[in-house]
Amino acid sequence: MKLADWAKREDLQQEWKMAWENNSALKQGLELLKDIALPAEVRTPENVDLVQFNALANARREGYYDCIRNIEALKQISVKQPDLPDPWEDTKKES
Repeated sequence: MKLADWAKREDLQQEWKMAWENNSALKQGLELLKDIALPAEVRTPENVDLVQFNALANARREGYYDCIRNIEALKQISVKQPDLPDPWEDTKKES
């Protein structure tokens, strides 16, 4: 399933939202996952470029949090966007 397909399925979105709102274990589990990825003191290997080491660690952490944010965002009910006219309409100047 693609995100566009998910956005069309209000029934799935509603079910997902209800599961998160009514299940304290899911909420606590998500909080635990957020806590796991908090920055912590790490012993760096010898002879390593600290800037590169920290950049890679932070990139990994950001990807982790991005995934969690996306999981939380799935409970947002999608609002159908209005159909817009084609971008080239009303652009011709009449002489």
